[in-house]
Amino acid sequence: MRFEVVDNFTALILMTDGITDPKFEIDANLNRIEKWDALWDDLNGNNEDNTKVDFANDNEQSADQLLKWLDFWSKGNHDDRTIAILF
Repeated sequence: MRFEVVDNFTALILMTDGITDPKFEIDANLNRIEKWDALWDDLNGNNEDNTKVDFANDNEQSADQLLKWLDFWSKGNHDDRTIAILF
């Protein structure tokens, strides 16, 4: 286990392999900023369904938007999906 104290961050994300397998393909990609940028693009609606999660502080629909986003299709990836995002 390791940690780093930082002054500022975009988000802390905890997710199961039901999300990481289709979005990152292999564990080594979890260390690639390009894959994290692609995940943020996906959450911002750059996906097949145009499903967007608005993480604005005053968005009362963000939980419902995230649930809708979690329903994405990925061939060969049928595992359950759990995600927690602190932003």
